[in-house]
Amino acid sequence: MSTLSLCLIAKNESEMIGPCLRSVQGLVDQIVVLDTGSRDNTVSLARSMGAEVSFFEWCEDFSAARNAALDKARCDWVLVLDCDERLASGAAMAIRDAIRDPSHEAYLLPLRDAAFLEAEADRVVDGSAALREVIWLPRLFRKTPDLRWEGRVHENVSSWLERRGGSVGTVNAPIAHYGSVPEYRQAKGNSDRNFELLQAQINETPKDWFSRAYLLEECLVREHSDALFQAKLLESQVRSELLPKVARGERSQHGVVKALTAICVAFSKKAEFAAVCQIVEDASAAGVRHPNLDFLMGVALENRSHSDRGSDRALLDSALGAYMRVFSADERVWVDPLIHGVRTWNGLARMGTVLLCLGHSKDALEAFELASNYECELHSEIALGKAESLNALGRCHEALEVLLPLMEAAPESSDVAILAAEACDILGQNDASKDFWDLAIRSVRKNLKGLHRLQRLNARFAA
Repeated sequence: MSTLSLCLIAKNESEMIGPCLRSVQGLVDQIVVLDTGSRDNTVSLARSMGAEVSFFEWCEDFSAARNAALDKARCDWVLVLDCDERLASGAAMAIRDAIRDPSHEAYLLPLRDAAFLEAEADRVVDGSAALREVIWLPRLFRKTPDLRWEGRVHENVSSWLERRGGSVGTVNAPIAHYGSVPEYRQAKGNSDRNFELLQAQINETPKDWFSRAYLLEECLVREHSDALFQAKLLESQVRSELLPKVARGERSQHGVVKALTAICVAFSKKAEFAAVCQIVEDASAAGVRHPNLDFLMGVALENRSHSDRGSDRALLDSALGAYMRVFSADERVWVDPLIHGVRTWNGLARMGTVLLCLGHSKDALEAFELASNYECELHSEIALGKAESLNALGRCHEALEVLLPLMEAAPESSDVAILAAEACDILGQNDASKDFWDLAIRSVRKNLKGLHRLQRLNARFAA
């Protein structure tokens, strides 16, 4: 029977370490806790739950700490968790089955971010108390002498995997992660810490493209002025080093997709949509396939199609094809995380908009209605699309019912005003129509979001 060590690094985790260790009871044969300077009762709690506690002087390097914990592990396999994580029901049995008759050197486990700290682990992993979709992360490893972590932060074992042939499997052993709960993350200051460590890592090793991808993500979250510069540096590395290796079969696309996703998002934020299309095409030619890239290509083509003179139908057709590929991709474990909602509300909202622009109003309405079933940050945009589809189908009273809450929430919205004006035009309510058109024209420069509506507004303004 294969044996299993849990490796955990901790510092001032008295709130989190107890539930974490309870979730592995009966599964692991050894618990290794490496304390990096706790001043609370983390150490005593860990020892009371059977952990072997060692001490490590923190040196601003997560890999160094992970490796020190690995050195204490005596079992055949290593499970890696953080204190703010817990295994959900069924995870222990799945892990035991995987290491009993292993066919891989490492395994990916599904992780989901909790929406709030009090959420039960099972509710987090089933999505009812989650912030976003599942991501799959390497957390279960065969213990070999050369197993080592790399990188100051967002540490990884990529070099070890490549040396051992990159054989990675999956285990349906769900992990609930509580460290991304917004108030908890802010209180811990993890984002600022990670940003500083990534900058230090890049200063030491400028060619570390993996860390640069994470740094670019941090820049995008912060809307940092350095984002486009970092994106272009990373693009150069991807083109010169990574895509040729993928094309020759010398490396997998793991990590490359993450880098490409961050690059395309940075370019999209600066409206460099032609650059997005080009790098996605080049990645595809090298053999890289992922729903993120199809989605970002669709967004770029959609934006390129719109102008104040109308929309380019050929580009819209191509955008629709890209979104269709997102939904038709095989159901599988994608090692690089999917963009939030790309195969649900986000993808449906974008597809609905393109269908609407192409004149397929009934199909567009169906897409927006499906998207509205999800709790998401695009609620207003989805409602606008639904109202616009209803207008196109002549169901203007229903459209106005959908628009009314949006009017109350955002009385200066140009998008809402355009759609309300069009509904009133069809219903013959001329005075109300004029007021809405006037509002739309006054507010268009400030807050118009649907560029496909601009041509209709310009036509009305000219008239």
